[in-house]
Amino acid sequence: MTNTSQFLLNSLVELNVRVLGLCDSHGMLDVDVRGYSEKLYGFWRNMCSWTEHFQSLEGVAEDIRDLFLDQKIEVEENIENLWGQVP
Repeated sequence: MTNTSQFLLNSLVELNVRVLGLCDSHGMLDVDVRGYSEKLYGFWRNMCSWTEHFQSLEGVAEDIRDLFLDQKIEVEENIENLWGQVP
C-alpha cells in the first residue's frame, strides 16, 4: 500500500466516524449539533475529492481498492441517510 493510498483510506475511515458523530443515541441526525447541514455538505465534498484522488492512483493493490470502495459506500450511505433527515 502506498503512503497516499493508506492516507486516503485512513481519512475515509475517520470521515465515517465524524459522520456518525452527527447522530444522536438512536442513530438519527442530531439537529442540536451546530452547523450540521454545512458539516454534512463538507463531508460529502471530502468524500468525493478523496475518491477522485484515490481512483487516480496507480499501483494500488486490488484488496486495498476494495477496502476503499467498501468504506466509500458506507460513508456515502451514512451521509445520504442523515441528509434525508435534515428538516
